[in-house]
Amino acid sequence: FLPLALPVVMKGDVDYAKLSAEQEAAKKKFIRLTFLASLKPAGAVKELDAFIARWPALAHLATTTAWGQLLEGDDPGLALQLCDRMVEVCSAAADAMHLNWVAWTLVDPELEWPDRMLATAEKAAEKAVALTGGEDSSMLDTLARVAFWKQDFKQAVQLQQKAVAKAEDPDERAGLAVTLGEYQRLLDGK
Repeated sequence: FLPLALPVVMKGDVDYAKLSAEQEAAKKKFIRLTFLASLKPAGAVKELDAFIARWPALAHLATTTAWGQLLEGDDPGLALQLCDRMVEVCSAAADAMHLNWVAWTLVDPELEWPDRMLATAEKAAEKAVALTGGEDSSMLDTLARVAFWKQDFKQAVQLQQKAVAKAEDPDERAGLAVTLGEYQRLLDGK
């Protein structure tokens, strides 16, 4: 757990026994958090709060891990409780990949949510696009899907055109082009 050790080591005059014990305690609690998120997900959010309160330097690791476990569990709706926190933590860490994951999870047409949390999805997708300088086709595709759900078909088309243009893989480009066609038909009212 380098984020715990690095600040202490950089300050100098390190008590290595104390640092080692703290890292060991964090590892044990992290493993507990991971299992709890898988086996007893309702208690995972409370455990996550306690973990972050004790080791704020590990907030990104703990939050992304717990969120992923909750999403894959029996009640993926519990992961929705952490979406805003995921966006906050991943934005602070400049983690475009996880931001895109959150956004896509909320707007994926194959997933049905009672609330797509479009404001959260948009915030995550916009940050992911910004962090990648608008050069990543998958991030642009996600932001286009957010616009689609908001029924802003003009914006969806514009973003999807950029996604198609940025796609390097021919198969990816073809898939993005199909989606672009869907958005274009909606914009044209057909």
